[in-house]
Amino acid sequence: MTKTVQDYGSFKWVDLTQPSQEALLAITEIYQLDYKLIEDSQEPGHLPKLERDKGLSFIILRACVASEYDKVTTVEELSSKVAFFITDQVLLTVHRVPFAFLQREQGDYASPQAYSR
Repeated sequence: MTKTVQDYGSFKWVDLTQPSQEALLAITEIYQLDYKLIEDSQEPGHLPKLERDKGLSFIILRACVASEYDKVTTVEELSSKVAFFITDQVLLTVHRVPFAFLQREQGDYASPQAYSR
């Protein structure tokens, strides 16, 4: 697992790549997340979705991982998921594959919601 933490003062961005089951259980306790959302984030082939509940926005997006030369026939071959858990204090991203766009995204953000604008 790779864990990157960026502290913006008013909130933290915690990015987890290839987290273990133990790490996923730990983040449910640390950030008081519903484990069913964690399960959704790990389910192969889960399609994009947005849920909001009690100050948490949960988003699953899919990003392309196939090249233009790959002969892919399934969603899993074409793309991989990124799960976003957003509260006032934290932006938590969870994904299996490292994504350059997440590693490049560094800026001066006042809140986690600024990432969605």
